[in-house]
Amino acid sequence: MALSTTSNINPAYPESPNATTLSVQQQFATYRTEYTALTTALNASGAQGPQGATGTQGPQGAVGAPGVQGPQGAAGANGVATQGPQGPQGAAGAGGGAVVVYYGGAPPPSPVHGQLWMNDGSVTGTWVLSFWDSDEGEWWGVL
Repeated sequence: MALSTTSNINPAYPESPNATTLSVQQQFATYRTEYTALTTALNASGAQGPQGATGTQGPQGAVGAPGVQGPQGAAGANGVATQGPQGPQGAAGAGGGAVVVYYGGAPPPSPVHGQLWMNDGSVTGTWVLSFWDSDEGEWWGVL
């Protein structure tokens, strides 16, 4: 039996809202007849062939949208045995060193880290107090 590509099922029938029980039964009877004929034709077409080779993998799809944020976790115990004992007191620090201050209109020729320079304003016309930062290699204004 040859397979048919045409159908007698009318998609516009039964017409709604005037469908009757008889018209619905007639549509189902037509469907049943076509289904039985199609099943018979497919079963008579021969044995199924071997499975074909697996195709190549397609490209990766786009990344999906991020999921919703989960709920906040429960609050932990507040202040219950969380702090350890106080450690021993550290040794006394060394005494403070002398502050090196240079006074003049130009910076000192060989400043040391933390050295103060009191610019008397004789060159720039402005009095400025600065300190030398050897890490940055520049003077920083204090006043």
